[in-house]
Amino acid sequence: MQVNDSQPDATSSEAPVVRSAGEIREWLVSHIAARLQVDPSQIALDEPLIDVGLDSMEFVAMVGELEQWLGCRFRDNPLIDYPTIDALSEFLAGEVAEGRRVISPGEGGKL
Repeated sequence: MQVNDSQPDATSSEAPVVRSAGEIREWLVSHIAARLQVDPSQIALDEPLIDVGLDSMEFVAMVGELEQWLGCRFRDNPLIDYPTIDALSEFLAGEVAEGRRVISPGEGGKL
């Protein structure tokens, strides 16, 4: 499956790009694997992301790229409330499907 790396402008008035949990999961796995220089099959979907081996600067950069890819902004770090790839993918898919441009993970995304 091809991952669309187009980066919509999250400051525009358009709705965020709707992505499935599977697409978000694939994006996360491929980007984490690339940063760690490992095969994507080595990335555990249910392991806390804090344990995968990325440092805090890499996480900050990746979260920024994820915001651009989804066309939204996070008010807080989504990894705090959704610490695994599976949990984060499911949460974000639901939020962008609802058309949210600003996502507040600690509040369940509700504005």
